[in-house]
Amino acid sequence: MSDISLVPATSTELIASCIAIRKTVFVQDQGYIHLDEDNRPEDAAALHFLLASSSQDPDASARFMGTVRLAALPLPVSPTLNPDPNTKTYILSRFALLPPFRRGGNGAKFLGLLEHWVLQHTSQDELGSRVVAVELEAQEGSYGFYERLGYVRQSGEYVKDGKPHVRMRKELVME
Repeated sequence: MSDISLVPATSTELIASCIAIRKTVFVQDQGYIHLDEDNRPEDAAALHFLLASSSQDPDASARFMGTVRLAALPLPVSPTLNPDPNTKTYILSRFALLPPFRRGGNGAKFLGLLEHWVLQHTSQDELGSRVVAVELEAQEGSYGFYERLGYVRQSGEYVKDGKPHVRMRKELVME
């Protein structure tokens, strides 16, 4: 696989690409009944990213491999999330990779790029410590993936949108 990069979805067209990937992954592949179209209150504070292949593939549809939504607290928080008030916390959600890109370490690379972005875009002046946290709600079947990447379970299993989830957290240390 060629090099990959994190692309901020800063235009209507790029947000449409995020939504199209989510529809493929969450509705078509995983059977969710509805698609969250990013119209909830916390979405105003959220950033959206695409994982892009830097290959020179002439097929433009193959350029984007996945998407994720990232929001820094404070925002209206899910009752399952319990952020530490002394640590800058980001909530990662809607992490999705298209089926052809789910092997070869692309998910780990995507999260690594996102974690690097978080560290690069958090000022130490904002922090009471040098720790920045990333929290997420992992779906059943993906727990091991996140644990291998250093995320730690913060809750027991609960049902969200009809599927089992657990809350997970990873602390990143600023240099």
